[in-house]
Amino acid sequence: MKYLAAACLLFVLFFGGCDSDLSVSTKQWETGSDGFEQFYTNDSQYYDYYFWNLYNSINGPDTYQIECKKLSGSNKYAYGMIFGASNSVNNRYYYINITVTGSFNIYKRIGDSYTMIKDWTESDELNTGYNVINTIKVTRAGTTYTVYLNGAEVHEFTDAPVIGNRVGYIAYVGLREHESFPNTPVDVRFRQK
Repeated sequence: MKYLAAACLLFVLFFGGCDSDLSVSTKQWETGSDGFEQFYTNDSQYYDYYFWNLYNSINGPDTYQIECKKLSGSNKYAYGMIFGASNSVNNRYYYINITVTGSFNIYKRIGDSYTMIKDWTESDELNTGYNVINTIKVTRAGTTYTVYLNGAEVHEFTDAPVIGNRVGYIAYVGLREHESFPNTPVDVRFRQK
Protein backbone atom coordinates (compact mmCIF):
# COMPACT_ATOMS: atom_id res chain seq x y z
CA MET A 1 0.00 0.00 0.00
CA LYS A 2 2.91 2.32 0.84
CA TYR A 3 4.35 1.79 -2.66
CA LEU A 4 0.97 2.37 -4.28
CA ALA A 5 0.60 5.68 -2.42
CA ALA A 6 4.11 6.76 -3.49
CA ALA A 7 3.42 5.81 -7.12
CA CYS A 8 0.13 7.68 -6.98
CA LEU A 9 1.85 10.79 -5.57
CA LEU A 10 4.39 10.74 -8.43
CA PHE A 11 1.57 10.33 -10.94
CA VAL A 12 -0.29 13.30 -9.42
CA LEU A 13 2.85 15.47 -9.51
CA PHE A 14 3.52 14.72 -13.19
CA PHE A 15 0.08 14.14 -14.67
CA GLY A 16 -2.37 15.77 -12.26
CA GLY A 17 -4.50 12.77 -11.25
CA CYS A 18 -4.63 9.20 -9.94
CA ASP A 19 -7.21 6.44 -10.32
CA SER A 20 -5.97 4.24 -7.45
CA ASP A 21 -8.17 5.57 -4.64
CA LEU A 22 -10.18 2.36 -4.21
CA SER A 23 -9.55 1.03 -0.72
CA VAL A 24 -8.39 -2.57 -0.32
CA SER A 25 -11.09 -4.82 1.15
CA THR A 26 -12.64 -8.28 1.05
CA LYS A 27 -16.30 -9.21 1.52
CA GLN A 28 -17.17 -12.87 1.83
CA TRP A 29 -20.79 -13.88 1.33
CA GLU A 30 -22.52 -10.69 2.42
CA THR A 31 -26.17 -10.49 1.37
CA GLY A 32 -27.23 -7.36 -0.48
CA SER A 33 -30.66 -5.77 -0.73
CA ASP A 34 -31.21 -7.59 -4.05
CA GLY A 35 -30.89 -10.99 -2.34
CA PHE A 36 -27.56 -11.80 -3.97
CA GLU A 37 -24.65 -12.82 -1.76
CA GLN A 38 -21.45 -11.04 -2.68
CA PHE A 39 -17.88 -12.21 -2.86
CA TYR A 40 -15.57 -9.24 -3.36
CA THR A 41 -11.84 -8.70 -3.04
CA ASN A 42 -9.16 -6.42 -4.37
CA ASP A 43 -6.60 -7.60 -1.82
CA SER A 44 -3.40 -8.87 -3.41
CA GLN A 45 -2.86 -11.43 -0.64
CA TYR A 46 -5.66 -13.45 -2.27
CA TYR A 47 -4.15 -13.80 -5.74
CA ASP A 48 -4.54 -17.40 -6.96
CA TYR A 49 -7.09 -18.40 -4.29
CA TYR A 50 -10.61 -19.69 -4.48
CA PHE A 51 -13.41 -19.11 -1.98
CA TRP A 52 -16.54 -21.15 -1.36
CA ASN A 53 -19.47 -21.38 0.99
CA LEU A 54 -22.22 -23.98 1.53
CA TYR A 55 -25.95 -23.72 2.30
CA ASN A 56 -28.88 -26.09 2.69
CA SER A 57 -30.60 -26.52 -0.67
CA ILE A 58 -33.99 -24.83 -0.82
CA ASN A 59 -35.09 -27.15 -3.65
CA GLY A 60 -35.26 -30.53 -1.93
CA PRO A 61 -32.85 -33.49 -2.10
CA ASP A 62 -32.62 -33.90 -5.87
CA THR A 63 -32.40 -30.35 -7.29
CA TYR A 64 -29.65 -27.76 -6.94
CA GLN A 65 -30.08 -24.33 -8.50
CA ILE A 66 -28.48 -20.91 -8.28
CA GLU A 67 -28.29 -17.63 -10.14
CA CYS A 68 -24.92 -15.92 -10.44
CA LYS A 69 -23.20 -13.00 -12.11
CA LYS A 70 -19.70 -11.58 -12.22
CA LEU A 71 -19.45 -7.81 -12.04
CA SER A 72 -15.68 -7.45 -12.39
CA GLY A 73 -12.38 -9.30 -12.31
CA SER A 74 -10.39 -11.22 -14.88
CA ASN A 75 -12.45 -12.98 -17.54
CA LYS A 76 -9.96 -15.88 -17.37
CA TYR A 77 -11.23 -17.02 -13.95
CA ALA A 78 -14.44 -18.82 -13.16
CA TYR A 79 -17.25 -18.79 -10.64
CA GLY A 80 -20.10 -21.21 -10.13
CA MET A 81 -22.01 -23.75 -8.08
CA ILE A 82 -21.06 -26.52 -5.67
CA PHE A 83 -23.63 -29.29 -5.23
CA GLY A 84 -24.06 -32.56 -3.38
CA ALA A 85 -21.94 -31.57 -0.38
CA SER A 86 -22.75 -32.76 3.13
CA ASN A 87 -20.64 -30.21 5.00
CA SER A 88 -17.55 -28.05 4.60
CA VAL A 89 -15.26 -30.52 6.37
CA ASN A 90 -15.50 -33.71 4.31
CA ASN A 91 -14.48 -32.10 0.97
CA ARG A 92 -16.78 -34.35 -1.05
CA TYR A 93 -18.86 -32.55 -3.66
CA TYR A 94 -19.31 -31.67 -7.32
CA TYR A 95 -18.89 -28.24 -8.83
CA ILE A 96 -19.71 -26.46 -12.05
CA ASN A 97 -17.57 -23.51 -13.11
CA ILE A 98 -18.62 -20.93 -15.69
CA THR A 99 -16.86 -17.94 -17.23
CA VAL A 100 -18.03 -14.56 -18.51
CA THR A 101 -16.83 -15.64 -21.96
CA GLY A 102 -19.33 -18.53 -22.15
CA SER A 103 -17.54 -21.73 -21.10
CA PHE A 104 -18.22 -24.28 -18.36
CA ASN A 105 -16.67 -27.36 -16.80
CA ILE A 106 -17.66 -29.94 -14.16
CA TYR A 107 -15.49 -31.56 -11.49
CA LYS A 108 -15.89 -33.92 -8.57
CA ARG A 109 -13.83 -33.52 -5.42
CA ILE A 110 -13.29 -36.25 -2.83
CA GLY A 111 -10.74 -35.23 -0.21
CA ASP A 112 -7.67 -33.99 -2.05
CA SER A 113 -8.59 -35.85 -5.26
CA TYR A 114 -10.22 -34.05 -8.21
CA THR A 115 -11.90 -35.86 -11.09
CA MET A 116 -12.87 -34.02 -14.26
CA ILE A 117 -16.36 -34.93 -15.39
CA LYS A 118 -16.60 -32.40 -18.24
CA ASP A 119 -13.64 -30.45 -19.61
CA TRP A 120 -13.97 -26.77 -20.51
CA THR A 121 -16.68 -26.46 -23.14
CA GLU A 122 -18.12 -23.40 -24.82
CA SER A 123 -21.89 -23.15 -24.56
CA ASP A 124 -24.32 -20.92 -26.44
CA GLU A 125 -26.66 -21.39 -23.47
CA LEU A 126 -24.51 -19.20 -21.21
CA ASN A 127 -25.14 -15.48 -21.14
CA THR A 128 -21.79 -13.78 -21.72
CA GLY A 129 -20.35 -10.58 -20.30
CA TYR A 130 -20.20 -8.86 -16.96
CA ASN A 131 -23.19 -8.15 -14.70
CA VAL A 132 -25.27 -10.71 -16.60
CA ILE A 133 -27.21 -13.38 -14.69
CA ASN A 134 -26.74 -17.08 -15.47
CA THR A 135 -28.81 -19.85 -13.90
CA ILE A 136 -27.07 -23.13 -13.10
CA LYS A 137 -29.24 -26.13 -12.24
CA VAL A 138 -28.56 -29.81 -11.60
CA THR A 139 -31.19 -32.49 -11.06
CA ARG A 140 -30.50 -35.98 -9.79
CA ALA A 141 -32.41 -39.19 -10.49
CA GLY A 142 -30.63 -42.02 -8.68
CA THR A 143 -27.08 -41.92 -10.01
CA THR A 144 -27.86 -39.77 -13.08
CA TYR A 145 -27.18 -36.04 -12.94
CA THR A 146 -28.54 -33.62 -15.53
CA VAL A 147 -26.95 -30.17 -15.88
CA TYR A 148 -28.87 -27.14 -17.13
CA LEU A 149 -27.59 -23.69 -18.02
CA ASN A 150 -30.30 -21.06 -18.24
CA GLY A 151 -32.95 -23.76 -18.57
CA ALA A 152 -31.28 -25.74 -21.37
CA GLU A 153 -29.85 -29.20 -20.77
CA VAL A 154 -26.11 -29.15 -21.58
CA HIS A 155 -24.73 -32.34 -20.04
CA GLU A 156 -25.72 -35.57 -18.31
CA PHE A 157 -23.47 -37.89 -16.34
CA THR A 158 -23.73 -40.95 -14.13
CA ASP A 159 -21.80 -41.28 -10.90
CA ALA A 160 -22.14 -42.63 -7.38
CA PRO A 161 -24.89 -40.90 -5.42
CA VAL A 162 -23.87 -37.88 -3.41
CA ILE A 163 -23.93 -38.09 0.35
CA GLY A 164 -25.17 -34.58 0.99
CA ASN A 165 -27.82 -32.14 -0.11
CA ARG A 166 -25.99 -28.87 0.32
CA VAL A 167 -25.47 -26.32 -2.42
CA GLY A 168 -22.83 -23.63 -2.50
CA TYR A 169 -21.03 -20.89 -4.33
CA ILE A 170 -17.44 -20.80 -5.56
CA ALA A 171 -15.38 -17.84 -6.81
CA TYR A 172 -11.81 -17.81 -8.11
CA VAL A 173 -9.24 -15.02 -7.85
CA GLY A 174 -6.65 -14.94 -10.60
CA LEU A 175 -2.90 -14.70 -10.61
CA ARG A 176 -1.25 -11.31 -10.11
CA GLU A 177 -0.64 -10.94 -13.85
CA HIS A 178 -4.34 -11.53 -14.63
CA GLU A 179 -6.05 -9.34 -12.03
CA SER A 180 -5.77 -5.53 -11.67
CA PHE A 181 -5.87 -4.96 -7.92
CA PRO A 182 -6.78 -2.70 -6.26
CA ASN A 183 -8.45 -0.80 -9.11
CA THR A 184 -10.50 -3.71 -10.49
CA PRO A 185 -11.79 -6.09 -7.81
CA VAL A 186 -13.09 -9.61 -8.24
CA ASP A 187 -16.81 -9.07 -7.59
CA VAL A 188 -19.19 -12.02 -7.98
CA ARG A 189 -22.82 -12.35 -6.81
CA PHE A 190 -24.85 -15.50 -6.08
CA ARG A 191 -28.28 -16.55 -4.84
CA GLN A 192 -30.28 -19.76 -4.67
CA LYS A 193 -33.28 -19.94 -6.91
